[in-house]
Amino acid sequence: MNAALQCFNEQGITETSIAHICNTSGTSVGSLYHHFQSKEGLAAALYLDGIRNYQQGLMMKLKVSLNLAQGISAMIKHHIFWVMKNREWAVYLSRNRHASFMVDKDDEMLAMNKEFYNTIAQWMRPEVNIGATSEMSPDIFISVILGPCQEYTRLYLDNKAVTKPKEAVRLLTEAALRSCKLTE
Repeated sequence: MNAALQCFNEQGITETSIAHICNTSGTSVGSLYHHFQSKEGLAAALYLDGIRNYQQGLMMKLKVSLNLAQGISAMIKHHIFWVMKNREWAVYLSRNRHASFMVDKDDEMLAMNKEFYNTIAQWMRPEVNIGATSEMSPDIFISVILGPCQEYTRLYLDNKAVTKPKEAVRLLTEAALRSCKLTE
């Protein structure tokens, strides 16, 4: 998987050959086809693993967050530092968000996203109940919180971010908290 990630990011999925992945990884062609059936199957498995890793890490952070501010900060930290720690995966996920090899993986993506959004909704419910934040669907909440983080990390991946990551976490957390406050 790591060899495929490296090859796909360096050459693109279309331009990467199975032979190149096998040479880079030291895996036999037969073994690769046995596990993934095709290069597209490998590309899809790699994409799903990246999303799963990201989502599970974020959900774990939410489970130990006690209030709105802690949860939002944890989500933003997780996003920014996951991208920094997993730069190759982040590039791959960003480039292949709507790739044709993911078409037959819709059910798996939907199941992963359902669990992800349900976890967010469960975490948000007490915060809504005590009036810490407005009622909003998890997809809107995650967009408000992580949309700006995604833009920051795109700049970071392109080596165009000016603000240091720790400062970005602070500033983005403050902005997200303001966005989630109840309006009068």
